[in-house]
Formats: sequence, C-alpha cells, structure tokens
Amino acid sequence: MKTDLYTFVHKAHRLRLFHLSTEIARADPGEPGTIRDLLDQEIGHLRDHAAIEEHYIHPLYRKVDPERAAELEREHRDLEKEIGTLEGLRDAGEWKLLHRAYNGFLGRYLVHLEEEERAQEDILWVRCSDEELAEVFGRFQRERAPEKLRDDLELFLPALSAPELTGMFTGMKLRAPDYVFQFAQGLAEQMTKPAIWAKVRKAIA
Repeated sequence: MKTDLYTFVHKAHRLRLFHLSTEIARADPGEPGTIRDLLDQEIGHLRDHAAIEEHYIHPLYRKVDPERAAELEREHRDLEKEIGTLEGLRDAGEWKLLHRAYNGFLGRYLVHLEEEERAQEDILWVRCSDEELAEVFGRFQRERAPEKLRDDLELFLPALSAPELTGMFTGMKLRAPDYVFQFAQGLAEQMTKPAIWAKVRKAIA
C-alpha cells in the first residue's frame, strides 16, 4: 500500500465542511458571532491545508507532471478567491447570500478534493517511489509546529473510523513521547463516539 498523503485530512475536511453548511443554514442572523467564528475557523484550516500541500506535495507533481502541478495550483488560487468572497459576505452581514455562496463553494471544493485524490492514484502512486512519498510525509511531521498538535487532532479525530484511529494511535504509541500519547487519548475520548473509542482503546491497550 502506497503512502497516502491525502485521504485522512480530506475525510476530516469533508466532515467539517458539511457540518459548517448545516450550521450556517440554521444560524440565527441576530447572533452572527457563531457563524463568524465557525467560518473563520474552517477558513483557517483550509488555508493551512492548501499551504501544506503547496509546500510538501506539489513539488512531487512539478517533478513528474508539471502540467498537473500547474492545474492544482490554479485550482488553489481560484478557491482562495472564493474564500475571499465568503469573507466579504461575512463582513457585510449578508447571511442568506453567505449560505448560498458557501454551498456553491462547498460543491467546487469537494470536486477539487476528488481531483487531488485521483491525481495521487494516477500520478504520484505510479511515478513516485513509496520512499519518496514516505519522506514527504515524514518531513511534514518533523517540521509541523508542536503548538499545532491540538488543532490537528481536533480536525482528524471525529472524522476517522475505529481501524484508522487504531493505526494512528499505534504509530503514536511507538514513536511519540508518552505525554503526547496520553494527551491525544484524552482528546479522542472527548471527540469520538463512545463505541468507536471503546474499540480503539481495546486495540491499543
């Protein structure tokens, strides 16, 4: 199985993006702070995610398929323009228009995620060695700022299945400091469904 650079984080973003659509739909326009906070948080995650892809993954595409690299980067620029539009509607308090615009953005963003996953299968998994892919993933982990740990865990934990979480925590138990492992377990117990966490806790005991 080739090193997968996209699936887990894309699962997490899909979950959060759909949740945000629901929250915008039922938000009280008289209490705009909730909408603003949720939107700002997700925009922050999306921009961080795009920057990570451009810094760590896109160089692989530029090496083996420059045309596809350019297409992905163009999509990132287009999506960033749409994010700017959402921010403008937020600032203007145009909540009904924001809901419609956000869902249009959501549809296009989901297509983008699918295109990236397909490009990984058709290009990176075919033209790059697994050593190259694993080195990119390992470099990201080494260079990720420690203060980002909680944000990353809060993004991932609710979106993953019991087997996926078991694999994540098994690796963490082997490689991470014990205090990090314990902290992550405590957060997982809060953020995952009890039945899922029971399976994971039993598997990693």
